[in-house]
Amino acid sequence: YMKANATALGIAKGSSIKLTDLTTGKSLNVHVQSTGNHIDVEPLTAADTTTLCEIYGVSSPNSISYKRRPMLLTTSKGVQVVCSIYGQPHGAEDIENNHYDGQFCLHLLDSKTHSSSNVDTDHQAAIKSAVSIMSGKTINGVQVTVKTEYP
Repeated sequence: YMKANATALGIAKGSSIKLTDLTTGKSLNVHVQSTGNHIDVEPLTAADTTTLCEIYGVSSPNSISYKRRPMLLTTSKGVQVVCSIYGQPHGAEDIENNHYDGQFCLHLLDSKTHSSSNVDTDHQAAIKSAVSIMSGKTINGVQVTVKTEYP
């Protein structure tokens, strides 16, 4: 699902996307490392790492938990998609001066883990939560419509 639509969504390896936490309203920019079974990303700058820590209510990236969070992703093409992240740093990194050691995982609807190729139920629950948060919103007086398929 995701590989076929990653380019159409404006998500490509090496690109940047904006993530907005639907609980706190805080946003950060992330660098896309890969788009396999799910998307691996890392904060673009040290300021983005600070924002990610604020979202999780911690002072250091190493204190970020594996708790899944409902997020809204905005691509460079302006497409918005609900998703789920856990911000715990792990794995490889592309950016050395962002004060974040590694990457974190971003899951879309029905994304799978890399190792087991299973759908992560905790990520899917956070995505369902994101759908209900966004479904109740109005922007400039217009009720938000959440589509479950793209395009």
